[in-house]
Amino acid sequence: MAQVSVQHEVEEAGGWRFRVLVGVDDRPCDVRLSWVDYEHWAKGQHPPSRVVEALVRFVIDRDGEAGVRQRFDAASVRRTHPTVDRELPSLL
Repeated sequence: MAQVSVQHEVEEAGGWRFRVLVGVDDRPCDVRLSWVDYEHWAKGQHPPSRVVEALVRFVIDRDGEAGVRQRFDAASVRRTHPTVDRELPSLL
């Protein structure tokens, strides 16, 4: 299983931005998670950092580490993986 480590969290207008390290080479990526997506996936039951970690693992499981872009908004995963809304809550 690929290594995923959420390193830094900053709250900003409408959500959060996270610095995540991915893989054995600790490749950094920045992930934005809106409050709306957080509530949709976690319903307030898990910390936002856990949602981001699960989301990055979701992408890795389907596309490999190369599928994790250097910078992305969590909502953009829906375009490439339409099942994310159904599957992600069970991964939290």
